[in-house]
Amino acid sequence: MPNYLYSKSYKKTLLAITALSVLYSAHSQAVTCDAGIICNAPDAYVDSAIADGAGSELIFTAPDVYVDRIYNGLSGIVAKNNAKITFEGNASVIPTDPSGAMSANTAINITDGAHVTVKDSLSVAVKPINGSPAIINLNNGKLTIGKDLTIQLVAAPNTSGKGLYLDGNSELTVGGKAHISNDQTGSRTMNISIQGSSTAKFNQLYSMTVGHVSTIINSTASLISEGETRLENLSDGDALWLNGQGLVSIGDTQAVADEMVANRAGIAQLNVGSKATIKSNDGIAIGILSGSSDSITTIKGSVISDDYAYAAFGSKTHALNIVGGSVKGSAQFSSGNDRFTMSSGIFDGDIYMLNGDDYLEITGGKIIGSIFMDEGHNSALIADNADISELEALEGSTSDVASPLTSGKLTLRNIDFSGDTVDDNIGIFLSNWDNLSLENNANMTITSHDLAIKSEMNIDSTSTLQAADGLHNINLATVDSVVNNSGHIKIANNTVGESWRILGNYHGDNGLISINTVLNGDDSLTDKLSIEGDTSGLTYVKVDNVGGVGALTAQGIEIITVGGESDGEFKKMANTRIVAGLYEYDLVKKDKNWYLTSELESPLPTKPEITPPAPEVEHVYRPESGSYMANHIAANSLFINRLHDRLGETQYTDVLTGEKKVTSMWMRNVGGHNRSRDASGQLKTQSNRYVLQIGGDIAQWSTDGLDRWHLGLMTGYANHQSNTRSKASGYSSEGTVKGYHAGVYGTWYANDSDKNGTYLDSWAIYNWFDNEVKGESLSSEKYKSRGVTASVEAGYTFNLGGQKANGVTYYLQPKAQAIWMNVRANNHTESNGTRVSFDGDGNIQTRLGLRAYMKGHSDIDAGKDREFEPFIEANWIHNTNNFGVSMNNVSNEIRGTQNIGELKLGVEGQLSKQVNMWGNVAQQVGDDGYSDTQLILGVKYSF
Repeated sequence: MPNYLYSKSYKKTLLAITALSVLYSAHSQAVTCDAGIICNAPDAYVDSAIADGAGSELIFTAPDVYVDRIYNGLSGIVAKNNAKITFEGNASVIPTDPSGAMSANTAINITDGAHVTVKDSLSVAVKPINGSPAIINLNNGKLTIGKDLTIQLVAAPNTSGKGLYLDGNSELTVGGKAHISNDQTGSRTMNISIQGSSTAKFNQLYSMTVGHVSTIINSTASLISEGETRLENLSDGDALWLNGQGLVSIGDTQAVADEMVANRAGIAQLNVGSKATIKSNDGIAIGILSGSSDSITTIKGSVISDDYAYAAFGSKTHALNIVGGSVKGSAQFSSGNDRFTMSSGIFDGDIYMLNGDDYLEITGGKIIGSIFMDEGHNSALIADNADISELEALEGSTSDVASPLTSGKLTLRNIDFSGDTVDDNIGIFLSNWDNLSLENNANMTITSHDLAIKSEMNIDSTSTLQAADGLHNINLATVDSVVNNSGHIKIANNTVGESWRILGNYHGDNGLISINTVLNGDDSLTDKLSIEGDTSGLTYVKVDNVGGVGALTAQGIEIITVGGESDGEFKKMANTRIVAGLYEYDLVKKDKNWYLTSELESPLPTKPEITPPAPEVEHVYRPESGSYMANHIAANSLFINRLHDRLGETQYTDVLTGEKKVTSMWMRNVGGHNRSRDASGQLKTQSNRYVLQIGGDIAQWSTDGLDRWHLGLMTGYANHQSNTRSKASGYSSEGTVKGYHAGVYGTWYANDSDKNGTYLDSWAIYNWFDNEVKGESLSSEKYKSRGVTASVEAGYTFNLGGQKANGVTYYLQPKAQAIWMNVRANNHTESNGTRVSFDGDGNIQTRLGLRAYMKGHSDIDAGKDREFEPFIEANWIHNTNNFGVSMNNVSNEIRGTQNIGELKLGVEGQLSKQVNMWGNVAQQVGDDGYSDTQLILGVKYSF
């Protein structure tokens, strides 16, 4: 017998038995109180206590009263016909010879409205005779115990009696702990039986039996235990049976009541609280015989069985709700429309729902074992915080064919689920489900090659269906089914070459399919989706390039095949691009199937009856190539300058001394706008730039009194922004260049007193830039460029004469310049794997030009040190190289830059002895839509 049975009350009972065997040499008389009489009994040892009739009240005043009820075949305590018996202290019903069987049917018998009160504790220890109705029997009676109750059945083998029996409208109240036990192996004795509309209330209850049934609650009876409770079979027995419309609430009643599904008349209810334990060895821990009523069982404590933890019988609806605690053992329902729900705790065992329209819901806790729902319109929900890591199988229906009479609907909601319909011990085995729905961020991983849903598979907009890594061939649904995709079918995994087959129809409701493809030519390795039925609706497709370098396609890379009617539309996923190397791929339908192609679609001919010659196939170029080229040419040209751009009119004459002076510091601001096209004609680029340069002379001298030499330093900042748009794909790309330069310049003037003669100018600078290309819906690409640009310029000034009266002189200045451009960027690899290299650095740009200007001042500026020089200039510019880019060894370049014409207008002027300013606007025009507009504003200050 377990140690916890040996409470103080139980030990006291055993000591009393021993004491009685010594004290009693003869039996005392029975104490009887008749109707209408109040009897006071000071006796401590009596054979029996009997009160019979209304108004009869028998009061025992001794602190401890012992009743030996074997003598004369009498019951130990008998109260009937509205009589009362009161024990002011403790009461014990114990035979002098505990090894002998009872000679009467009951130890305590309370009937017909009678009431027995034990103000302290009550102990009973007897050996029942075969067929006895109860040890303590209440039939429309009432027993109130202020403290503890101990019932010890020393049971003979194969007897069939009851330890505690309530019937009619009886009431038992135990204010302390109740220990009710049967310790005889093989006994069939029932420990507790509550019938009719009776109620048994305990503060704490321990019921341990070796018999077949520990506790049975019938009809509309109630068993309530508010504290710690144990209903336990020590071997080979059942623990608790609920029959009819009764209420059993044990262990932490209030906490469980908060979780109850229902509480209404006509429903048998069992509430197992957090402090309750129901245990059966090789039997049924909880048995439900509902008869004509439904039942609700709510478990928050412990239910343990080596066989069935729960078993419900009959055709009514039974509900089992696990809201905490631990259940060990299987659960079996009846043929009604049953329910199983679980929100927390542990359920370790199989669940058998049997026939009927059953419902199963697991939203929390951990479930171990398998679930079998049998035939009927069954529904199951697995959701939220449910731990299904040790769930082995989930069977929806025993029928292999979907029908109105036999169906199963499984919903996975906000949970990660791994399983399939192949019984291979990998993942959760799903069997005979007609409908599968993924909802609210559900993520299902298929663990074998089949997911055979018989009727309908639904994926909502937040959920994902994917396959485990290493699976290469997946079959979805069945021939007569439909897959409705509003979410994500993720074919793409860690490999490429997966094959998915939908055996029935497919409908896209703005859903997504993602695949991996090696983006090369038609024969590229790729994931594929095969739909054997019809397609409908709209589906987006996301393509991830796995190592492809881009190539020309003819038919294209086939990724989706359709066996039935191909009415569905498949599009690239919004805000995504399919790119590899220089090429832009698109998703195109040809006949019934869908292909990835880099080919540019040609418009239909206006006269279809005339067959035009087959045009040369074009392929779609990425706009990012235009941004790379715009960045590259900008890095080589932002800081190039000419003598007049940099210094304006360098010389002037001091009006007081006649000494020739030169500037000591200058600054220029440049703003420009450029337009260009690429070699394919698909890309159009526009850019804006801003340049700030400053510099100054560090040395100046003359060798013959007429010439002038200048040596200076300069630095600057530039910012260049470009946008390229593809007319073929509609996508755009943005380029950015930001950087600095530092350099040196030198100038020589052979200027005579008439301002005629030769000049030579040269400079060399080092440039460093940060570059960025941001393609639409692609990752930003950042890289650096560094390098040197250098220039040599020469010109000759002719004095054409002038008007001496107004002080105006006319000049003509032919000039030539050669610039070496060698700013380079290292090869760059994009995040998608495309290798980018640059072409055109090392270009030599030459310029031939003619400048015509006049120099003088107006009459109103006479004597004010002011002089102005308006000019017009024309230039012819030639580049030896075209600036371009190669992406995975496929090249593109900017067109129209080889030969450029330029016209420039401006004015330079001396505003005072110290300040000179100049400004001009220039327009360049080339072939293929190339143009450039530039505005310069400069200032110099002499010290």
